[in-house]
Amino acid sequence: MRTLFIIIGIAFALGAKAQVNQPDSTARRHGLVVGLHPKAPGAPRHDKHGHRPDVETGEKALLVSKSYDNWYIGINGGGAVQTTHNKWMKNINGNAGVRVGRWFTPSFGLALESNAYFSTRPAGSTGTVVQYLNTDLAATINISNWWFGYNGEPRLFEVIAVPALGMGHVFGTSTHTSHSLNDMTGKLALDFAFNVDKKKSLQVYLEPAMLYAIYGNTSDETRTGLNINRSHFQVNVGLVYKFKNTNGTHNFRYAEARVARDDSEIRRLNGRIAELEEENARLRNQPKPLMQPRIVERTETVHEGVVAFAQGSSYVEKLQYASINKVAKYLDENPNAKVTVTGYASTEGSEELNQKLSEARAEAVKHALITKFGVDPARIDIVGAGETEQYSDELDYNRVAIFEFKE
Repeated sequence: MRTLFIIIGIAFALGAKAQVNQPDSTARRHGLVVGLHPKAPGAPRHDKHGHRPDVETGEKALLVSKSYDNWYIGINGGGAVQTTHNKWMKNINGNAGVRVGRWFTPSFGLALESNAYFSTRPAGSTGTVVQYLNTDLAATINISNWWFGYNGEPRLFEVIAVPALGMGHVFGTSTHTSHSLNDMTGKLALDFAFNVDKKKSLQVYLEPAMLYAIYGNTSDETRTGLNINRSHFQVNVGLVYKFKNTNGTHNFRYAEARVARDDSEIRRLNGRIAELEEENARLRNQPKPLMQPRIVERTETVHEGVVAFAQGSSYVEKLQYASINKVAKYLDENPNAKVTVTGYASTEGSEELNQKLSEARAEAVKHALITKFGVDPARIDIVGAGETEQYSDELDYNRVAIFEFKE
């Protein structure tokens, strides 16, 4: 029994390793370029199905899977024989079953399966049609994808390891002494799977397996664990249907790179930044009037200090710290200055949600100024503009926070 638990543990560890090694690392889900439009390189993008790739442009990345993606259902059937002290060809125990599961990565998943057995050979009948039922939870490890990588769609032929733990129950009637017998079961199997259709939604597999009665009262044997004398050898054939995902396919899919459009966007945004810098320089160099009242308060919007956010997010990406650092440096050089951080939101979603989102964006920038750059909290005010006040006529330009200095 200890051996099977070790095998299951290794299976989960391998699955976790496979998930970490996939390009869709959560640490890179909110990439943005400092002070740029949210569509600039590194900004999260969405395809026509509403999916966002998890890594920056130019890198191969799996689209984010939703909780109802990558599910499948299957049926199977075959025969099992007692491994020892038995004539195999004369005492085959027919069975049929179902399997429901989900792939969490192209290499690792979980499945719940249940198989009904219609004979207890070489033992006698229990007086029922279904004489034994085994239900287990299986780890599914796609060895082909784990060893050789995933290329954006399943291979024609794949090898899948299926270790499992479950419970077995012997059915019977009151006239049979075998009724109400239960045991803990284990399974070690390999699925030799073929993806047979063009969409790779149908899979046929051949599964040789060793089934163990690890612990229970269905056998007179006193030995427990992975004991060959309490085991059956089974060969089943199965058919699996993989449900269609929100990415438009029946499997995991890579995001499409959009480098050419991003280069054009960079040039446009850099041109806009240059125009704003020229405008700031012109305003700073204007001569002051000969007579002017005493200045009580001076307010200046820092255009180059824009902090951009992903759609629906208030997370400040590390790449945005360059803009925030400029603000912190200005405050350090001007000890009497204060800053107001104003958060904006685009018009998607409800007005109430966008108000909260804009406030959260301003609060996130304030938190960065305090914790990352040591700015006194008393010198920072925040405002959430919501969707009622738009920073720009362009929708995406409103997923930002801007700064105003006061002296």
